Amino acid sequence: MIEYTRAGSFQIDKDGYIVTVGNARVQGFQVDATTGAVTGNIGDIQTQNSLLDPKATTTATITGNLDSREVVPAAFNHLDSSTYNATTSIAVFDSLGNSHTLDIYFRKTGANTYDVYSFLDGTSTTANATTAAVTGLPFTTSGAYDPTGNKGT
Repeated sequence: MIEYTRAGSFQIDKDGYIVTVGNARVQGFQVDATTGAVTGNIGDIQTQNSLLDPKATTTATITGNLDSREVVPAAFNHLDSSTYNATTSIAVFDSLGNSHTLDIYFRKTGANTYDVYSFLDGTSTTANATTAAVTGLPFTTSGAYDPTGNKGT
């Protein structure tokens, strides 16, 4: 019998199957075990029970907007929200698989330019807490990131 739910309250049973609170197995498109490609077949979704080797985070992508109307704040201090224009956090993992929090702060330094400060588990990733990890992050006048550094073009 096929049942449908919008509840989204799932768990993993002792055999690694994703199940509802009523213990019904959740189904979805199957994945080819060799190639990893999604097939057109539908079946019970089973997770891996074996441990995976830990892998350190090497890259991360941040998507967002920085408001060009922001003013240049006072000298940066990560403990004072009036000294930066935006902040975000990302969970990253070390080579042992342990989770850490990477806090990123954006501070406007001029028209179309920001400095970026970063702290891993509350400790600056640079020589000291007032040194930017990235200086002069440039944007065009249309608001796009400009990897060439040609501000205002």
